[in-house]
Amino acid sequence: MSFMDMILGTFIFAGILAVISLVINRKAIPNINSDKDVVSILLSGDNLKALRAYRQLHGVGLKEAKEFVENYNSNLSNKDVVDGR
Repeated sequence: MSFMDMILGTFIFAGILAVISLVINRKAIPNINSDKDVVSILLSGDNLKALRAYRQLHGVGLKEAKEFVENYNSNLSNKDVVDGR
């Protein structure tokens, strides 16, 4: 094994450790136990946090969570129009 192979191996190992560290340190949103918790976040106006909470709760991808948030906001807007707001 040459010196360059050892250096390359070290960089690869450091990169793997960096990725693992990012995955482990990703912060979960506390107290998310049901869709009601996600809706309460939506009602507070924090769509990004609601999207993350929905993904955390259901283990779905970004697309599914985005559809949930958009559908909820769309239904809320339609209700406001019907109620005359």
